[in-house]
Amino acid sequence: MSAKSLELKHTIKLIKELTSEIDEIEDSIQQIMDELHPPILSIPGMGVHSAAMILAEIGDFSNFDSPDKVLAYAGCSPSTYQSGKLTNCYETRFSLSAIRSLQRNQVRLPLESRLC
Repeated sequence: MSAKSLELKHTIKLIKELTSEIDEIEDSIQQIMDELHPPILSIPGMGVHSAAMILAEIGDFSNFDSPDKVLAYAGCSPSTYQSGKLTNCYETRFSLSAIRSLQRNQVRLPLESRLC
């Protein structure tokens, strides 16, 4: 067996193992989200993975005093001007697709609502 075919065989085996691990993790995420039934999933365009990512990043929403502070944490607060320099409001912790979904649907969630 040549070195190239041995390397290819090993790479294929590794890809199969990693794919199996990814599938297990995705199943676990789905189970957790099924148990939580978070209202954030009711937002049009919000998928399980985006919702899980947001919930994992934010944690307990009661740690924030206002919706503006949640937006600031997420990197979605309005741009600010400092010393004549515009700070980009789209440098964010969350995926742009999740944020666009929230913006497109003009989501307004009171902090008192339980998202997780």
